[in-house]
Amino acid sequence: LESAEQLALVHKALRFIKKYHGPVKRKSGEPFYLHPVMVAKIVASFTQDLDTILAALLHDVVEDTAITLPQ
Repeated sequence: LESAEQLALVHKALRFIKKYHGPVKRKSGEPFYLHPVMVAKIVASFTQDLDTILAALLHDVVEDTAITLPQ
């Protein structure tokens, strides 16, 4: 990432997914939010595009939590 502002957005997205996925665990016992973190890590190995990385982090929030798309 190119700037402190971009890094701050990634940190904000991480806090957001941890908050809204909460204590939910996968069948493996791992926290659910680790899946989008790993997806974002894979995406970041291909591109440094901030919107793409943020989308990877946030991709399960609407599907798997009470958050709605407009939020």
